[in-house]
Amino acid sequence: MLPETGVLDTETITKMAAPRCGMPDRKTSTPNLAVPDMYETFNKWPKDTFTWKILNFSPDMPENEQRIAFERAFNYWHEVTNIEFSEVSRNAKADFELGFGPFEHGCGYPFDGPGGTLAHCFYPEDGRAHFDEDETWTEGSDDGTNLRIVAAHELGHGLGLSHSEVPEALMAPWYQGYTSFEEFRLPDDDVRAIQSLYGESNLTQKQFRSEIVLITIFENSQFKFFNFSI
Repeated sequence: MLPETGVLDTETITKMAAPRCGMPDRKTSTPNLAVPDMYETFNKWPKDTFTWKILNFSPDMPENEQRIAFERAFNYWHEVTNIEFSEVSRNAKADFELGFGPFEHGCGYPFDGPGGTLAHCFYPEDGRAHFDEDETWTEGSDDGTNLRIVAAHELGHGLGLSHSEVPEALMAPWYQGYTSFEEFRLPDDDVRAIQSLYGESNLTQKQFRSEIVLITIFENSQFKFFNFSI
């Protein structure tokens, strides 16, 4: 977060213009007062098993790549807790509903075109996550806006996390840029935040990543060799 100086300086103007989440930066009901500049939580779901579905896809990426990006976004939170996620069909009822739309897209919180607000997701127990179709969504590239990273941030809100005051945290308000799937790990602030709501995982990140690699290979119906540094 920027220091409070009372001056509209260049750093402040630059940060204000940076791509970011559409959820407000507000103090919530359960701030962590023991450690300053840390995570905050809003509220949680009264369960730890969730369903999700994709309402529509972006034309920017193949549908299968978008599905994998969302799966991995959910898995970032699963691998450090014991919460479970499973995808259901578009016609089924789901806890989380993911979709794309431009400007006014039906929820009363319109997007603003390219840049600016990238996405938003409502707090429990709503679960609607919307992504601005005027962005260029990508994976595996520094170009455009990374769908996996943005989705992971928004799903953090959907699970009950507010914005963090730690600049390096996934739940910081501003888009953090691209990091590959192999390299990305939830920062400690985000891990502490989600575990404060849903507890710790019984599965180490290394074990979990090994399972995700095998699942991805199976889903793509092809064999690849990976050299992951975990």
